[in-house]
Amino acid sequence: MIENYIQDNPRIICPVEARLVASYELSNGGYQLLKSLRNEEVYFEGGQEYYLDYHAIDTTWSLTTYPRVILDYRGKVKYYEFGLIENNEVTSTITVHAKREVPRAIAYMFPYVLPYSHIDCEYFVGQYPHRVYYDGSMFRPVDIDDGEFAFNDVDIEEYWNQVEARADADQLADLARLRNHPNTPDAEEELETEIYWTTAKDAINEVAETLDLDLPCVTPPSHSQDDNPFIESLKHYLGTSEYCRDYTARPYCDAHIQQTFWTGACGPSGLAWIYRGLYDTYPPQNGHPLPLHGDQTNYHFCTVNQYSYYDFRLDNLDNLHWIYFNDVMQTYLDTSLVVDNGLTFNFYRQSIPVKWQGSWEFAMLPCRLSWAFTDATNNVYTVSDDRTATQAAESIQHDLPVMLLFTSLDHYLVAYGYGGISSTAGGPIKKKDLYFLVTDNGYKIGNNSYKPYWRGYEMCEYYYCIERRN
Repeated sequence: MIENYIQDNPRIICPVEARLVASYELSNGGYQLLKSLRNEEVYFEGGQEYYLDYHAIDTTWSLTTYPRVILDYRGKVKYYEFGLIENNEVTSTITVHAKREVPRAIAYMFPYVLPYSHIDCEYFVGQYPHRVYYDGSMFRPVDIDDGEFAFNDVDIEEYWNQVEARADADQLADLARLRNHPNTPDAEEELETEIYWTTAKDAINEVAETLDLDLPCVTPPSHSQDDNPFIESLKHYLGTSEYCRDYTARPYCDAHIQQTFWTGACGPSGLAWIYRGLYDTYPPQNGHPLPLHGDQTNYHFCTVNQYSYYDFRLDNLDNLHWIYFNDVMQTYLDTSLVVDNGLTFNFYRQSIPVKWQGSWEFAMLPCRLSWAFTDATNNVYTVSDDRTATQAAESIQHDLPVMLLFTSLDHYLVAYGYGGISSTAGGPIKKKDLYFLVTDNGYKIGNNSYKPYWRGYEMCEYYYCIERRN
């Protein structure tokens, strides 16, 4: 039951509060931002750029009554997933923070329904949005006893020990920096988060008292209860905002590249996808063409439904013991020569192969992003050191994407667009209201959905911008 995960923890946001604050944020500009992704945002005609008017969209929407509960690797509640209902149909997935981590409720907005139906209270664990079902996984083994979860211990130190054993001096220094001195929210951000959620709770309680409602933490008082009084109260206490125009880096606006992926380790795959937006061939000059979705396919460029991918799913190597890491690396390098004419060769050779939880992973530390991308682009582009979220948005504004590294240091995304809401017309977007348009390369995540989605700003993540060298 949901109660088991939220009791006796003051930092956990109860599902009813999470749903109401998320509804407030959607009505305060978030819904328009979501719609901007679900429809064509920009189209070109005669060399001119045109924008569609999403404010003209007039649809009655609401969030599903009950969420799915998303747990982290330690079995602690991390997110709530709600379905967005339009015209009596669930059309999108809205993922909401379950803990007071940022001064905002909505963590993710998917302009489509994640691949399962919204029913009451089923649980998943995993590297979000990758999900692991009841029967367990190499990521996070799960045992079930009388319908309850029992989480097996995963020795993450085994993973880092292998990385350290194979890292050179630069990689060791980079790893020590990330592990020993991680990004942490500053005091101002923590205070802003606490004020936001305390104020939201007061606004919700005021309406509940006025309407003489007993507002339980898990189940709303009535399926017919109107959310509008709560939303209006939240607007009064927290303020009103509006949708700000979002921007997508021009080389990545085309649907064909958004439907093309590399199935392999997230670091090399993400860099390969970024490269393909900047160049049509590898090498850059007089190289071999790199097809996109919709182009003529071959054996190693596979098309499934509405997307295509460069195939690096070498699952047959999982049977090899970790001592054969050199053989595994060589196989990936050889595969790159066949699949993409050696493009990802540049990226895999700067990674560290690790056998963990039955699968081969490739740890790519930030210090090697620049080395690898500089080699692949013949010294035209590089990758920056750590940047702020605001600097990442500025990079995208200059049509250059960003490698986004999770605070857990276990996954890269590519951010190639941004958008958000602002409390003043035409004003700047505050960090807390900033969303990145991301694509997720790598076959483990891609098993669920390759389509782009909005990911809200997180305080402690790392941003590495693509930059021109001259």
